[in-house]
Amino acid sequence: MYFRYICSMNGTLQIIAVIVSVAALVACYIPRVPAATIALAALVAAYFAAPQGFITTDIIIFWAVATAIIIGLRFLQPRALLAMRAGSAYIATGTIAGAAIGLAISASSAAVILGSVIGAFLALTAYMRTPASPKLPVASSPFIQYYCAKSFPIIIAVSMSAISLASVLL
Repeated sequence: MYFRYICSMNGTLQIIAVIVSVAALVACYIPRVPAATIALAALVAAYFAAPQGFITTDIIIFWAVATAIIIGLRFLQPRALLAMRAGSAYIATGTIAGAAIGLAISASSAAVILGSVIGAFLALTAYMRTPASPKLPVASSPFIQYYCAKSFPIIIAVSMSAISLASVLL
């Protein structure tokens, strides 16, 4: 029975969606890899795995536009900022934790996104308190720029991965 489920198209797409979602979450820790594109692939696989499920065409279009914006912003950022790994682990871990808490509170995209944003902000604030961080005051313009440059791609990727995992697993 289980083998027949894996061999079906939906079962295969669900397994692919889970594997690609986990790969996108791992890619959040590596700043040179565009994790949002990997997460978008997971979202599309989850969409086709459960056509009457949580993910609709509107959600795919919304996240595809968000991914295109993130990729466009990557080209506009300085290479030094793109290659900087400082704080990426803090931000990725905080964002994943925030998305998980948001998903536990409510199985909706809004809860996942809000949890991701809050988790990334709290993680970056915690990172700014470490000796290795750049000394930026939390309410300053450089802090907001650093938050946007480093956190938004991770927030987008983690939110898409959480939505695709929730669609497949719940």
